Amino acid sequence: MIDEELRDRVFSEIAAQVSPYDSWRGHLGASIIADNCDRKAYYTFHWHSHRKKPAGPDHDPNIGRIAMLLDRGTREEEPVIASLRVSGIYISEYKDPRRKRQWSFKDPTNPAFAGSCDGFGTLTDGTSFILEIKTANRKNFRKFKKKGILLGNAKDFGQAQSYMRWSLTHGNPVDRTLFVIVQKDDDDRHY
Repeated sequence: MIDEELRDRVFSEIAAQVSPYDSWRGHLGASIIADNCDRKAYYTFHWHSHRKKPAGPDHDPNIGRIAMLLDRGTREEEPVIASLRVSGIYISEYKDPRRKRQWSFKDPTNPAFAGSCDGFGTLTDGTSFILEIKTANRKNFRKFKKKGILLGNAKDFGQAQSYMRWSLTHGNPVDRTLFVIVQKDDDDRHY
């Protein structure tokens, strides 16, 4: 019983620090545009799915758990990039390294459509690529390995297609994306 109480207390305290505005974007993200539900993309862009932060000392522990889960994906980027560099692959994860700003794009014909990729890379043979790092549970990791990115997660595929298209207008044309999927249960990776 103490385990559940402690877990809920930790997650509730994290939830108390999370603002619903933390996840707000002023644009329609490339990670949403390829969702198979147009209504979901519309509602996300118009912020209909906004959850208000609960008032008072009792915060929903699920909000804290989800915040930690999303943060896990961000924390995975650094070790994945370090391992790629050790293998001789050049990675540029920041457009502006001093300010740690990711590479970001805006659609030239519709500036409300935008996104940020995890980096650009160059293989030892000179081939350039866009880098996308994703985390997945065991079930989804197996799906990625078996079906590939297009059938494994069409949203991620659409996101990569958007970045590659936008790279043409930013003077750094790239025609491929390296996806690194990290399996959260045992740190296995699929490239």
